[in-house]
Amino acid sequence: MRHSLALRREPTTRQTLAIRARIERELSELGARVEHGRGNLVRFSMPLPWRASRSDLMLLVTSGQVSVAAGGGGPWRVQYQLRYHRLLMLCAIISAAVIAVGWSWPRLSLLQALAAVWAVCYGIPVLATGARAKRLLSSAASEVVERRKSPCATDGIESQQ
Repeated sequence: MRHSLALRREPTTRQTLAIRARIERELSELGARVEHGRGNLVRFSMPLPWRASRSDLMLLVTSGQVSVAAGGGGPWRVQYQLRYHRLLMLCAIISAAVIAVGWSWPRLSLLQALAAVWAVCYGIPVLATGARAKRLLSSAASEVVERRKSPCATDGIESQQ
């Protein structure tokens, strides 16, 4: 699934590198294996949930990629794509079990059960993980682009003491 977050201001090259470094650090702290791609692209793969150092919703993601760019001359964005291969496999296995158990049920009941399985097993986790990824990336980007290290001087005159 492709998503993007618009940045309020256009980042400088240094800020773009700082955003990428913060994103890499955040993902590494979750246990992800992070690789540099071309330009500002960061590819990552999350560990299996039982091998992770701590639990987090992001462990439901199998892999993904993040980049900071202005595609097609548009506004600068943090663009990200998340893949859920393990979650899809788990839902497929549960669906096969429901089909095996409910083969003798009326077809509408079986379809409703399958819809419920996919809503609970895939839909809700993907929405929750997407919101978590958005918060993680938004905080990584906004803290770099929006922060000021020193207060602005009025008309270039600083008070002397």
